[in-house]
Amino acid sequence: MRELHLNGSPGTTMTSANPSATHESTPATSSSAPAELSASASASASTTPESQSTQSRWTKSQQPLRKGRTDNKQTKRDPERTNVKGRKTDKPKATPKTQEKAEPWRTQKDALEKKFPQGWNPPKRLSPDALEGIRHLHATAPEQFTTSVLAEEFKVSPEAIRRILKSRWRPSETEAEARRKRWEKRHERIWSRMAELGLRPTTKASRPYSDANTLYKSGERGI
Repeated sequence: MRELHLNGSPGTTMTSANPSATHESTPATSSSAPAELSASASASASTTPESQSTQSRWTKSQQPLRKGRTDNKQTKRDPERTNVKGRKTDKPKATPKTQEKAEPWRTQKDALEKKFPQGWNPPKRLSPDALEGIRHLHATAPEQFTTSVLAEEFKVSPEAIRRILKSRWRPSETEAEARRKRWEKRHERIWSRMAELGLRPTTKASRPYSDANTLYKSGERGI
């Protein structure tokens, strides 16, 4: 062990060289640093789980509160869907309208209107004289008496006029005479019906075709 003693000015210092002391002192300083690092690491390790646990506890405790808040918001937004005592959530049901039974005459009228939209319009029967007149008019002036004009004049469909003009059949003399007599009877029969309704005057030719002859026997009617 060597010691150096230097005598000098007051500002100078005295040092001693001790190799063992130096060797022993340096490890102490170096070992103190890792100890401090380990202590700080252990402190940080000890603090992080606690902070995590507290945070997780806080979140778990706040979850039902948050759910409750959302539920409250939903109930505030949709008050009609919540079933609260004393509150009518459903709207009052409308009373069904009872359909009154229609009268028989009304039912029959509706059925006739559905079956005949244009009203009662039976097909019109043309007499032999009318058929000959249609053919004659169209033959004399086909440009003037067209199919549409003849159909409007005789109150029949244009298809009926086309068939009449297209037909080439002509009755014989005996057939024409029988048809003429048949149409005369038809005319008198229609006239007698109109006379019974007060729309036509009675004639001698139409009296045999009156319905009164079928209701009363000869001599029973006091007229």
